[in-house]
Amino acid sequence: MIIINLLPPEIIEKRKKREQTIFIVSILLLYGMVLSGIWLYLNMKKLNLQSDIKKIDEEIASLQPTLERIKQIEAENAEINRRLSVIQTLIKGRFKWVKILEEISKTITPEIWLSSLSPEGEDSLSLSCSGFSNYSVANFIVALMENPFFSNITLGEVLSSEKGEEEKITNFSLTLKYNL
Repeated sequence: MIIINLLPPEIIEKRKKREQTIFIVSILLLYGMVLSGIWLYLNMKKLNLQSDIKKIDEEIASLQPTLERIKQIEAENAEINRRLSVIQTLIKGRFKWVKILEEISKTITPEIWLSSLSPEGEDSLSLSCSGFSNYSVANFIVALMENPFFSNITLGEVLSSEKGEEEKITNFSLTLKYNL
């Protein structure tokens, strides 16, 4: 089949240009519609996210008093724990000194009296004592050595003084370690 075109070439050229223009305009319109659709979709997503943010902010605002109360309770709990640890430390220390004085009272003899007692480190004591004779001092030191609670007993300075004809007093100091 043979197609014969009897239209002049200028008209054919105009039609082709018009068809090309329509085609380009339709592509541009289609492109504009796609961009508009994407813009609408993103704008809707933005509005949804803004509404979600607003709801979350309202929820945070409503939970703020609860959060403040929780912080207050945590602070009170920390204070209670601090006080509890202080009390436990005092109880441990109290037990230690009660035990030390109890053991010293078990070993002290009637001829010896304790003038002073002072701590000399973590597990050491310094004692200042007086007695009626060197023999009573020796008995006290032997009693301390036999007590398993005490160790490393060291005799310090020993001073004798006489008060009258019959009274002789011996002042001495000891350092020792105790075992809890």
